[in-house]
Amino acid sequence: MTSFNRQWREDIILPDGSKASCKQDVDRFLKETGLAIAGDYSDDFRQKVRLNQKRTERKLLWAEFIHNYKRSIWYAKK
Repeated sequence: MTSFNRQWREDIILPDGSKASCKQDVDRFLKETGLAIAGDYSDDFRQKVRLNQKRTERKLLWAEFIHNYKRSIWYAKK
């Protein structure tokens, strides 16, 4: 299968409001936003998405824990 890299006749507007004039622009947008074309949802892609979600959740939980810990120290009764 051959992939064409030429400019399109008309630009398309992406969901973030930017314009894409070729396939590379769309691919770049998908990569930046963590999305994929429907045919690309392989097990590997899903595993990466789950891993990124778990990492984000751990970071948020850790930040909340530290915030509460500092708060408990600050307001501790003497």
